[in-house]
Amino acid sequence: MRFQTFPINEQIGLEASLDYLETLLAHDSTGFAFLDRDLRFIRVSDQMCAIQDRPADAFLGRSAMDVIHVDQWPRRKAILDKALAGEATLDARLAPISEPMMDTRRHVLASYYPVTSSESVIGVAVTIRDITDQILAETKIKQQALAFENTSDALLITDLAGRILHVNEAFIHLIGYSREESVGLTTDLLHHPVGSDVLVADILAGLERDGRWSGNVPLIHKDGSVRHSETTIAALLDEDGVLIGAINACRDVTSRIRNSEILRETQARKDAILDAALDAIITIDQQELVVEWNPAAEQTFGWSRNEALGQPLSSLIIPERLRGAHERGIEKYLKTGEGPALFQRIEVPALRRDGTEFAAELTALPINLEGRSLFTAFVRDISDRKQAEAALEAAVARQKTLLRDVLVSVTEGKLHLLDNETQLPAPLTPVGETIVLTADDGLRELRAISLEAARAAGRVSERQYDLMTAASEAGMNAVVHAGGGSAGIGVGADGAIQIRVMDHGTGIALEDLPQATLSRGFSTKATLGHGLKMMLETIDRLYLLTGPGGTTVVLEQYAERPIPRWLTL
Repeated sequence: MRFQTFPINEQIGLEASLDYLETLLAHDSTGFAFLDRDLRFIRVSDQMCAIQDRPADAFLGRSAMDVIHVDQWPRRKAILDKALAGEATLDARLAPISEPMMDTRRHVLASYYPVTSSESVIGVAVTIRDITDQILAETKIKQQALAFENTSDALLITDLAGRILHVNEAFIHLIGYSREESVGLTTDLLHHPVGSDVLVADILAGLERDGRWSGNVPLIHKDGSVRHSETTIAALLDEDGVLIGAINACRDVTSRIRNSEILRETQARKDAILDAALDAIITIDQQELVVEWNPAAEQTFGWSRNEALGQPLSSLIIPERLRGAHERGIEKYLKTGEGPALFQRIEVPALRRDGTEFAAELTALPINLEGRSLFTAFVRDISDRKQAEAALEAAVARQKTLLRDVLVSVTEGKLHLLDNETQLPAPLTPVGETIVLTADDGLRELRAISLEAARAAGRVSERQYDLMTAASEAGMNAVVHAGGGSAGIGVGADGAIQIRVMDHGTGIALEDLPQATLSRGFSTKATLGHGLKMMLETIDRLYLLTGPGGTTVVLEQYAERPIPRWLTL
């Protein structure tokens, strides 16, 4: 009921008029109250009391200021004053009313009407309506609309013909069409043409039979690309339970499907690599159980893949005496992230199924897979290589022995070819500091100190210059062929003088030694190629230790020149 003023019927009077109005409003559960010009409550209906959740005596005879909450009074006072001035206020929202003992609030609308008699305002009539159900319904609709629009899944509503009625933002993003372009389209235009008719028939059958359908639906994006959708479709029924459409929830799983395809391709490539690899490739988990065992591992160790998977690695390929160290290494890595055998190529003994051991070259790498520690080992059987190396070493040793004997004989016992540092003569008492060999100052200092040492030892002039010449040749070789080195001079109590020259060049090849020994001026790129013959002619004894890591030359001159061997025969 809506009106601008409430005129009093002069014939029946105020009370009767208010009774009449209250009776009319009671039919639609509208609450009613009447306030006089002093804004005191004169009349309040049962519906008003029920809506406000107060008894009548909480209103009657009391001023509006006492009844209305202090926070709301200024705004209500302004509305009441307007009504006393003859101006109605319709459908004003009141502050929500909290329900006692319940976690809900009731919402009401209030209207304020001037009550007139003989053209004068004698009070204010107030009506209130409970609109809680309406507000809740509107709120639910808004929440549903908000959820529909903002869910991460693509949603659309279609009619029975498959025409799109509503879409959300996620669906727009999924297919690339704007909202305006989408509404009115039929879903068959979005389905991939391959198998589309069968798909639609299957969906309709599922909706009629179960009220829903789920499956993967390939969709065509506006740009022509294919998007894979994990779709659930639910039947939309009218009030009589008749199917009138469907609501579709689509989840974009394109990336997941592509990743699955990539994973399958990657797995296929990995399997191909493992199958074709010549090295045994073995992967274990942090419990040391085998999780990968390629065909080369089957051939190398004698265990089939099925036999090896799930078994402790140590029981399959590690000799018993080494198993404790292997297990401690894994335990250390799991605790510290470090392991003594990781990230490097090492040679280890390995065990075949038949119990025989063989030499293996192993490289082990840790792998962290989604928080799970794995270890992959690349193992190569180097038995043949080790046998070949041993044969080569034996041949070289025989060659070196023969060469040593020949050189000792040819040089009258002066040249001693050494195999290792332990065979070098003991250093004599040093004279001065170690000399850093350079092309100018270093060589000059070596010559000067060696000459001074010979003079101090009482050598004749010829022997003095022989020692200086030999020292100079040894130092020059280090500078020219190795880029430098170091030298030291020592003297013994018996008058012996020792000059030790060391460098880190590539050494002299064994095959070059005979020619370097016998030919004056012979030189190769290898250290000591130049001047070896001159050193042998000017020194009493020469010790030579040479190899890929460098060369050490020890020159010795004694107090008396040794008697040639041929004179003692």
